[in-house]
Amino acid sequence: MGNSKTYTQADWEEDIQLAKDAHIDAFALNVANELPELTNSLNIAFSVAASKGFKLFFSYDYAGLGAFSKGAVVKLCDDFCSKPAYYRFNNKPLLSTFEGSDSAQEWNDIKARTKGFFVPDWSSQGAFGAIGKAGGVVDGLFNWAAWPWGNQDMNTYVDASYMLALNQSGGKPYMMPASPWFYTNLPTWDKNWVWHGDSLWFDRWNQIIYNEPEFVEIISWNDFGESHHIGPLVDKAMEAFQYGKAPFNYGANYPHDGFRAFLPFVIDTYKNGVATITKEGVVAWWRRSATASCGDGGTSGNTATQLQLEFAPGQVSQDKVFFSALLGSPADVSVTIGGATVLASWTTKPDGGIGIYHGTADFSTSHKGDVVITVRRGNSEVAAVKPGSKGSIGPGSCVNGLTNWNAFVDVAWAPGSISATPALKRNQQGCIKGTGTGNFKGLCEFNCHYNCTSAPPPPNPKPSLTNFENRLPYIRLHLHATRKDRPRAPTAVRPRIPSRRPRRELQRPLRRRRPPRLLPPRRLLQDQAAPRGPHRVTLFAPRLHQGRCHQRGRAHGAVLVRLQLRLLPARRVQVHGAGTAESPARAEWVEGEAEGGA
Repeated sequence: MGNSKTYTQADWEEDIQLAKDAHIDAFALNVANELPELTNSLNIAFSVAASKGFKLFFSYDYAGLGAFSKGAVVKLCDDFCSKPAYYRFNNKPLLSTFEGSDSAQEWNDIKARTKGFFVPDWSSQGAFGAIGKAGGVVDGLFNWAAWPWGNQDMNTYVDASYMLALNQSGGKPYMMPASPWFYTNLPTWDKNWVWHGDSLWFDRWNQIIYNEPEFVEIISWNDFGESHHIGPLVDKAMEAFQYGKAPFNYGANYPHDGFRAFLPFVIDTYKNGVATITKEGVVAWWRRSATASCGDGGTSGNTATQLQLEFAPGQVSQDKVFFSALLGSPADVSVTIGGATVLASWTTKPDGGIGIYHGTADFSTSHKGDVVITVRRGNSEVAAVKPGSKGSIGPGSCVNGLTNWNAFVDVAWAPGSISATPALKRNQQGCIKGTGTGNFKGLCEFNCHYNCTSAPPPPNPKPSLTNFENRLPYIRLHLHATRKDRPRAPTAVRPRIPSRRPRRELQRPLRRRRPPRLLPPRRLLQDQAAPRGPHRVTLFAPRLHQGRCHQRGRAHGAVLVRLQLRLLPARRVQVHGAGTAESPARAEWVEGEAEGGA
């Protein structure tokens, strides 16, 4: 609320209407302790929200101006929680925090007095630490980790830990974060770093759609000092740059309105499993200078203030133009910088050609001038982003010789309207392509591969969070094969995962040890539809470690566990034929070393 303390009724009306147009349901009002002008701002906000059918709820900021007293929390709720515009969940006023875990015990009494539904952000404690505070006082948890670590793309490892902790505590709801960007340079508060943004906005909404959390909170609407705003620029709300002694105002003239453009489509898909496209368009965002064009201003990628390994900022924020297009049918994309064509392509396309396409184009210090992103279908232009000189790339965009690590965002819409709806809902989609962090990629690709058929496959059920053992992932691989001198029997194989517990060996000791190797997917056959036959492979793993899979062309969280399999060195499996669901391949144990020693 500090950024909106000077807001008039007209300012609140504009912001709330823009949020409603984006299909956002409520604002989380970040309120700091003992702000004298808070009451007047809140009265205006609640009045406007009520007139527009919009909702608001409190997030008590225990880190901004210090911890709230128990009485101050209760009084603020007593004054506003009964208002028509206050957001309620299970007929209780929703109450949240930014940190404040040291005051956890007080919330037992606060909840009793306010009848509130308590979903705090106690990310400093981790999921399992937060869930156990004050005897389990929380009714759900919000997670602030909306940005990936270092130069990695966003994954859902942290989300999985929250979902597991909440599930084990009676199925409490999870509030999943989403954010498009992060750059801050405010020396007053010892802040000068950038977190990996790039394709984050596109990736994160795919993860949200797949994981289906009970709540989603976007960080943020108007925090210009951390460059993750999706609301309009408001000059009088940028006092943080002055108070924080920023070397320059890195928010001015860097609009982020384009980040809202496709929210109606992704939010409706998140809520309903499918959404209809009524208008085509393209959104693009980029930094306005190459890394080597200007000084880095002492900015780091990641920050040691949060116990992170730091990188050079150019390793975290890439010299690329990023673009997404909402289309009802396939189209091509091209990018020019200063009139020169740069290589551009879609990196992700939606299933059936209906949905959000995403791609990138590299640039360097040799590229200077206006940026143009054009989407064409045949010889016809669908839409083109052409911001002109205000979004141009080159050293001229540097301020006092320093790089602005903020993103410039622009959007263009196609004329006219359409009506296009994806053929499959979320719960009808199956995995056809997978990826993940490091060596998890191979297993995810293998698991997804066998759900791909010429006709739409039956959906993969959303993985359960109940089948865990000591909070570690595991896999059971059932291999049924005929052997001349013994009957068929399943063999359980456990992956090599670091653990304090002794690793369970194979039931039969190996005659000699060899370094374990990842079994290539092409050397396994799977026949889950056929009855138990000569050769059948069944894979099961819970969703603790997650990355990104593609459900019929859309990215989503997936099981990611590296599988390392040994066959007895003195035996190998010989497979006869390719095998199908109707006619399984025949496999048998034969004497001799397995190919490659695996």
